[in-house]
Amino acid sequence: MRTYHGERTEGGCRVTVDGRPLRLRSDLSGNATTAFDWGYVGSGQLSLALLSDFLGDDRRAEALVPEFEEAVIAELPHHSWTLTDSDLAAAIALLGGVDSDRKGAPVRRDDRDAAAAFGDMPVNTAHLGDGSERLRPV
Repeated sequence: MRTYHGERTEGGCRVTVDGRPLRLRSDLSGNATTAFDWGYVGSGQLSLALLSDFLGDDRRAEALVPEFEEAVIAELPHHSWTLTDSDLAAAIALLGGVDSDRKGAPVRRDDRDAAAAFGDMPVNTAHLGDGSERLRPV
């Protein structure tokens, strides 16, 4: 299971996946000057990099960026955060992107008959039903 971690340092925002720097996907965004950041709806740079790394599907990642940026990236804590594969799978499923199997691996919606529900994943859903529909990391 991969672990994504972001923290603010004196040198700027740093994002890693399993301790290694997360690749900035300026090849997809066309924006090589904007660094990773979170806590607001921004350029989508972090959303694109996280989704592309997690899904392994650049086109699908690009399609999910606007919703993911608003529901997840804008809600991340200011100083630091950690998300796992399971967290990302659950967040994407809430957006209507993909479901996940019990191990947290993404499963395309057309393959969901062969997959188990993700209802046992650690996702804070206390805020759902209040009209916000935003995922808050646990």
